[in-house]
Amino acid sequence: MKFTRLIQISIALFPLATLDAQSPKVGPPRGTVLVVGGGSLGPEVLGKFIELAGGPDALIVDVPTAGGDSVYPGDWPGTHSLKAAGAKHVDVLHTIDKKLADSDSFAAVLSRAG
Repeated sequence: MKFTRLIQISIALFPLATLDAQSPKVGPPRGTVLVVGGGSLGPEVLGKFIELAGGPDALIVDVPTAGGDSVYPGDWPGTHSLKAAGAKHVDVLHTIDKKLADSDSFAAVLSRAG
C-alpha cells in the first residue's frame, strides 16, 4: 500500500520536476556574447570585439564599475587597449550612485551605443 502511494506521488510530481527543463531559455533579442578568460586580451580578441560592436567607428561604452575605484576618467588605462586595436569612440560610463545609474543621461549614452 505504501509503495503504491509512493508511486502515485512520484507520478504526480514528475511534471513539476521537468517543467523547468522544458522551458526554453531565451537570451537578449539581439547582441553577441564574447566570453574570454582573465588576464590581458590579445589583438585577435579585441579585433573581434570591435568588429562585433559595429566596427572601428562604432561607439563602445566601457563600464568599469567592477574595478572598485570611485572615479574612472575618460582616458583611464582600461580604454587604451581598445583604442590601440582601432576603436575610435570609447566612452567611459561609471558611477556607484544607483540614482545616477538609473538616470536618463546614463541611459542616453548606452542608447547611442546601440
